[in-house]
Amino acid sequence: MALETLPQEDGNDPGSDVVLRAARELRESDADVDSQWLEITDRVIARVRATTRHGIPIRAESMRGALYVTDLVVRHKLRDALEGLGGTAPLRIDVDVDETRCTGLNIELSALYLTDLRRAAKEVRTAAHSVISEILGDLAPPRATITLHFGDVTLDAND
Repeated sequence: MALETLPQEDGNDPGSDVVLRAARELRESDADVDSQWLEITDRVIARVRATTRHGIPIRAESMRGALYVTDLVVRHKLRDALEGLGGTAPLRIDVDVDETRCTGLNIELSALYLTDLRRAAKEVRTAAHSVISEILGDLAPPRATITLHFGDVTLDAND
């Protein structure tokens, strides 16, 4: 914040020296503030990028025995598999976990206008169950525990 014009030094105003000095300091400090903000912004962005996301461990079965995957992996795989399926797109995917066992999925979807929602729901639920079974093996929850919610309708697939 800098003043556009400085008060005139005519000696009539006893406070003019203070105003002039304050205006000069504000002008000089603007460059410093901007560079400090840039430095602070860079540091904040670097810290955010360095922050790890912690997922909830979910027990899975493989041919070699038990292993754990995080809900982040499950949600990522589901999002990739469901994107654009049956005229829908996933908005939010929640994985229900009790202890380390997956007990179900809650998926919120967006659908294109005039999409047959029953057919789309069947397609999405089948694909979601296939993905979760592939990841978790025998410990995948039953298909009936996959809950779908259509939360948005769009006119364009890019919305």
